[in-house]
Amino acid sequence: GAYRAALSLHPAHARALNNLASMRVAAGRQEEALKLYRRAIEADPNMYEAYNNLGGQLLAMGKAADAEPVLRFAVSMEGSEPQLLFNLGLAIRGVGRGP
Repeated sequence: GAYRAALSLHPAHARALNNLASMRVAAGRQEEALKLYRRAIEADPNMYEAYNNLGGQLLAMGKAADAEPVLRFAVSMEGSEPQLLFNLGLAIRGVGRGP
């Protein structure tokens, strides 16, 4: 599709990697999605959306302890984003430090 075409021209296109990862999640391919989210972060370390998506996917996989530092970092970049704050709250609660 379009994301693969974009990646064939520019393999480190963070937005395309992030969106392709989200498509992998929808297709039930979680491990592949995690790798793509991490590649998106490598391509653009300032793209808080990729951190949020990675953290959210880790949460969905029951890995709150892995998600928490990812989400904390994302909140340090974009602390006013409600979805980040929500996901961080879920991670904190998931590791037993929240209400």
